[in-house]
Amino acid sequence: LQQTLGTTSKSPRWVIAYKFPAERKTTVLLDVLHQVGKTGKITPRAVMEPVLLAGTTVKHATLHNYGRVRDAETEEGTAGPRTDIRLGDTVFVEKAGEIIPQVVGVVLAKRPRGAARIVAPERCPECKGPVEIEPPEAASDPALETVRRCVNPECPAQVQEKLIWFAGRGQMDIEGLGEKTVVQVRAAGNIPLNSFADIFRLHEHRDALLALDRMGEK
Repeated sequence: LQQTLGTTSKSPRWVIAYKFPAERKTTVLLDVLHQVGKTGKITPRAVMEPVLLAGTTVKHATLHNYGRVRDAETEEGTAGPRTDIRLGDTVFVEKAGEIIPQVVGVVLAKRPRGAARIVAPERCPECKGPVEIEPPEAASDPALETVRRCVNPECPAQVQEKLIWFAGRGQMDIEGLGEKTVVQVRAAGNIPLNSFADIFRLHEHRDALLALDRMGEK
């Protein structure tokens, strides 16, 4: 039977993997930050009361996109992942793939009176530039929205995220130039780090780099 079922290039067709369901906890949604990624995508990020989940303390979780927080399908006092999430709500949190925390539902019975809706930014929260919404039908039905994107290629947040990505392990694998260091160097203001090329000119600013916290000879 195993030979008849065969295998694909990645896995045997005759095997079933049983997985434990992801651990799920409830906590309170305190705030929503608007995070700009390297492609300009603006993602709502939940700030929650800390909760111990699958071995780590979780305070932040992704809300995926603004369309997912505007629908209101309810069942037995709870709401699914596409729901009208509001500030102050008690939310269900679990880790996708045991790694990435995400909000997967709301306990509607515990919603405080006058809970404020999450308002999607009309301009980029970082550069105040224009944003585009996808798909176009979302203009008439906000619950259909899948992506809200800053279209300014010089947006500081996009530049910073691109630099972090470029120096990362999967790309140039530049040891010592992690997320915190990129943020620190750019915040200093006297060391240019606005493009991939600037990374390879950092040695020209040795004295300025040595003046930063946690920087030194190595």
